[in-house]
Amino acid sequence: GGEGGGATLDARSYIVKTAAVTLSGGSFAQLHVDELVTGTASDRSTFENMGEGTCQVVASGGSTVACGN
Repeated sequence: GGEGGGATLDARSYIVKTAAVTLSGGSFAQLHVDELVTGTASDRSTFENMGEGTCQVVASGGSTVACGN
């Protein structure tokens, strides 16, 4: 799982136009979004977008958000 026992998702090989994410509890997610990704990452979670989409994911509680190649 992710940091602190959260879930892990590696969906980089599934290219999508848009996505909405809600991560918490130390979760870790990697996506490939080409237009827009929105949502939240809280409680030491990590979100990474490998696509070129606009990233509107708000991080809190020690979480990290990384967007773009």
